[in-house]
Amino acid sequence: MNENAEWMLWNFVLDALKGGRSAAFIAVAAHEKGSPGKTGFKMAFTADKQSVGTIGGGIMEFSIREQYVLQLKNGKTFCDVRMLVHTPSTQRGEPSGLTCAGSETLCVVSLGESDIPTVSSILEALTEHRPAVLTVTADGIACSAGKQAPHSTFEQLSAFGWTYSENIGPDYTLYIVGGGHVGAALSRIAVRLNFYVVMYDERSTGQKDTASDEKKITDAYSRLASHIAEPQESFAAIVTSDVATDTIALKQLLPMSLPYIGIMGAEAKIARIKNSLSPGEQAEFERQHIYAPIGIRIDSGTADEIAVSIAAELITVRNRLSRR
Repeated sequence: MNENAEWMLWNFVLDALKGGRSAAFIAVAAHEKGSPGKTGFKMAFTADKQSVGTIGGGIMEFSIREQYVLQLKNGKTFCDVRMLVHTPSTQRGEPSGLTCAGSETLCVVSLGESDIPTVSSILEALTEHRPAVLTVTADGIACSAGKQAPHSTFEQLSAFGWTYSENIGPDYTLYIVGGGHVGAALSRIAVRLNFYVVMYDERSTGQKDTASDEKKITDAYSRLASHIAEPQESFAAIVTSDVATDTIALKQLLPMSLPYIGIMGAEAKIARIKNSLSPGEQAEFERQHIYAPIGIRIDSGTADEIAVSIAAELITVRNRLSRR
């Protein structure tokens, strides 16, 4: 099953709508520092209080859900934009019930049977890794082909004149080069962190069944570059079984200017890899965004611990890129 959080949310909505139940969808369209709900957070729920996702949690989320559950139970439709301010009192928006500072703006829409085609299109885009844009307005939700920059936008001209749009699915693809224990563990984490995960291994038997990658590629490491269509939107974690294959994969990636290339191994192993490069390749190594040894330092030992350290580094780099 696809474990991407966004896919699970929309699949939940589709199941509800096909089962004859209406649903509520909420997206955090904007936020200020301190808010537990960040731009792009989403939640969906039905009248029986089944829900997927979050808009920040706590009494705020509980209260908002309760308000709209009641409207769903009464058969009402709605399409609201609300600014919740996380202070005890406020001169703008409405108090959220939280006191952590900041604010978040919510787009809240009811979904019914007529939205099944749109929700199906969103799921198809996620499943097929096809560029698409979700748009939420006072008229409801829409899905269109393409990709926008930045990832999300919000514009409000009036209480009824507002638009929130965002790219559907992950902005970045993570190529896990090497399908062993660490690769499998990393895929299980990364797919839930909103990366599109591609497991790449030259051995068809080398890719662990416990992995949660969304795509598998079996080909020689010497052909890795030919499978990366969008280098500027791709991360690579080199976690193969030995120095030779690590080096082959690295040489494929050096000319591509990826925003992140991580190489697993101790300092001595990394030194051996660098020493095997030509002078030109060594110069390129120093220019590129290479993280070696891969992962943040947490004294990791097991495959799962190593995967956690890598995931933390991936998040750090991705968040830095998103602030540019």
